[in-house]
Amino acid sequence: MATLVSPALRAAADGFVKASGYGSAVLSGLVPDRRHLSQGGYHCSVEDLLAYGNGRDYSNTRADDKGFNPKYGAAYDVTMSRADMIRHYKRVYAIFKDKSDPRHKYINAINTWPGVGDPVRLDFVTGKVTRASKDHSWHAHGELRRRYLLDAKAARAHHSVHRGESKATWVAREEKTGAKPPATIPAPPKTAAGNHAPGSRVLQYVPGRAVLGGDDVAFVQRFIGTARAGPADGVAGAKFRSAVLWYQALRGLKSDGIVGKATWVAMGVKSNL
Repeated sequence: MATLVSPALRAAADGFVKASGYGSAVLSGLVPDRRHLSQGGYHCSVEDLLAYGNGRDYSNTRADDKGFNPKYGAAYDVTMSRADMIRHYKRVYAIFKDKSDPRHKYINAINTWPGVGDPVRLDFVTGKVTRASKDHSWHAHGELRRRYLLDAKAARAHHSVHRGESKATWVAREEKTGAKPPATIPAPPKTAAGNHAPGSRVLQYVPGRAVLGGDDVAFVQRFIGTARAGPADGVAGAKFRSAVLWYQALRGLKSDGIVGKATWVAMGVKSNL
């Protein structure tokens, strides 16, 4: 397995380096190195965490992280001069302090350095400031929440924070009244008469019995992805069951290969089962 870089993660890192006003900024890390793979962390994809025995790593436990977008890493590193690190800290910390800032939802944490003492980890989820490792005195580290690794708005939020844009400017541009946030999971397909909407029934493959089919099956196949579930043909066969078992293990659900209420909810689908 190999950790992939999502377009949103790449855009967040590129925006930081190229358009945030730090003349010394150099991108110094996206994909995990051997140390990351052995120790875990947000540079690693969920698949690599599992492959290297780190499935319960801290970067795969939070509600917006566990099992989401499992092929992609979620962190980037940017090396900067002392002066730029201090400027970066001041910008980010001002936004970090405002818990009402809507950009917080896209950020797990940012490691930076105030110019004196130890580098710090600003945890946007818990609101806590803790000590970061010494190497963060010369490079900043940012983490997307895994849920949003395919969401372009997450990249814009990170870029906005790094350049110190005000909350008012962000809200005026990105949080327009009545606007719906980009979906981070496949939208349930429109169902034809007589078909089945996602979440409306239990899906299960049982050898020797009639195979279930429909839009709800295709939704699950698209959600898990073709690499595991195969093409979204709407047929709940043996490959479908295998894909569901993999996803349930990934999310810490009961691994029975059955798409019931708990699995539907984990996929972001409301279910009255």
